[in-house]
Amino acid sequence: MKIATPLIDFVGVIIGEGKLKLQPHIIKRIVDFEEETLKSKKGMRSFLGFLNYARTHIPNLGTLQRPLYEKTNAHGDKRLKRSDLELIHQIKRQVQELPDLKVPPEQAHIVIETDGCADGWGEVVKWKAHKKDSRAKESVCAYASGKFATPQSTIDAEIQACINALEKLKIYYLDKKEITLRTDCQAIISFNNKANSTKASRVRWIKFADALTGTGVKINLEHIDGKDNLLADSLSRLVHFCFEECTRELDCIRKITMEEEEGIMN
Repeated sequence: MKIATPLIDFVGVIIGEGKLKLQPHIIKRIVDFEEETLKSKKGMRSFLGFLNYARTHIPNLGTLQRPLYEKTNAHGDKRLKRSDLELIHQIKRQVQELPDLKVPPEQAHIVIETDGCADGWGEVVKWKAHKKDSRAKESVCAYASGKFATPQSTIDAEIQACINALEKLKIYYLDKKEITLRTDCQAIISFNNKANSTKASRVRWIKFADALTGTGVKINLEHIDGKDNLLADSLSRLVHFCFEECTRELDCIRKITMEEEEGIMN
């Protein structure tokens, strides 16, 4: 165990100096993976296991991995085609160019940008030193996304995206007095502005109001133009391909991760 050290190694990442980044040996293992090894199911699973460490660093990594996971399925095409090799090379290049995620200081103001579509939702967690600072001074500290169990209407998707953000990203804001929640849905902003004078008759609005008031934190809703909400929008629209509800694949990921962590420790 290390104490009084500015950098900490933890489950494949380095935490310190206000940043979160992949450990060099994880990056090296991914980049140096031989194509011949990837032709076997065991080799492909091992490669995907190491890529799992980069999930929080690369938006939409699940989309890129999807064709490769098919190689590990019982009935999937095991052959490595030219398109598969090009995809692997693309991922290897991207892993070598990962920007560091920036850990928010204790007094930072947290901003969560949300977006929803029929299939899923996407969130980007940002922070800035002071609430009044411009958006240009904001830094990304986390990504999140998910798939809806059933297709949603436009307004329901946007509302649920906000609710999911408040529920699933509590670790970033529960110690704050207030945060900013951004959405490109004008209906949500209008509802919030009129909430004190107009009763919402729809269940979705009641649920949304409960989510806003149930955190114990002041939630400042802010509108963002769709053209400026590209990252959250991309996460939500590609999530259908990233996170299909498949128990077998999830169990496979967990197993791979445990095996590779044991290998690293040994």
